[in-house]
Amino acid sequence: DECRLFVGGLSHKALDDTNRLLQALEEFGEVADLCTFEKQKYAFVTFADLASAEAALTQRSRSDLFLQIRRADAVKEPGQMESKPTSDRKAQKGYAPVLTEEMIREVNVALQCPAS
Repeated sequence: DECRLFVGGLSHKALDDTNRLLQALEEFGEVADLCTFEKQKYAFVTFADLASAEAALTQRSRSDLFLQIRRADAVKEPGQMESKPTSDRKAQKGYAPVLTEEMIREVNVALQCPAS
């Protein structure tokens, strides 16, 4: 679904108050669904229409609630990812975490997707 986006690097503010995150995302258009994953600090948002999703993808303003928005289909399973070493320095600079198989299973269960 082109209207479904991955929102990565959620801040504590976003996780403590999901209504605030929802309001920030609604600045791009009507949100049909929002599913947050507190432990992994990311969410999936589905916008009601493609124009809203495109607006979110092209947003240029910095948010104190999240680090990145990208298409949900761009989030690949670990076996499909290019292997890149992760250093502590990168983690300190706020790079998005690599999704583990456990995280993907949790997303699939929450979204009621069949196991891969």
